[in-house]
Amino acid sequence: MKLGDVKLKASYLTDLLSFQLDDGQESTDLWIQAMPLGTYEHPQYGTIDITSSKVKQYVENIKGNVRMQQLDIDYDHKAYGGDAAGWVKDAEDRGLEGLWLLVDFTTKAYQSIKDKAYRYFSAEFDDEWTNPKSGTTYQNVIFGGSLTNRPF
Repeated sequence: MKLGDVKLKASYLTDLLSFQLDDGQESTDLWIQAMPLGTYEHPQYGTIDITSSKVKQYVENIKGNVRMQQLDIDYDHKAYGGDAAGWVKDAEDRGLEGLWLLVDFTTKAYQSIKDKAYRYFSAEFDDEWTNPKSGTTYQNVIFGGSLTNRPF
């Protein structure tokens, strides 16, 4: 997957069926486990190793707004368009549980998760990203993620 000149890694790491969605809930904000710790073999990107130190950097980079934009969650890695399914509001390092993201889902996406139209979340990230304006290079950067039914 490419975004401009950046080759992003994408990986299945979260099953959304574990979330209890409440009809009476006024907010569409959900904390989702974006990247649990572990080593995964991806057919396109090879070994993906999610470590505690990487999770700390992901959180720092999100909170530090290194991408200089709010990170989006989309549908199917933008395969069918660029509509947002939600927006990342916050990030947490939850120790052995890895990286968690607070996502403000759109009403449509929230309902799609509730109706089981989408079952999985796949984070989009890169090991290294250089800010085109400042020239500063950052390690372990989250670009967003995707609701998907075809994780790797």
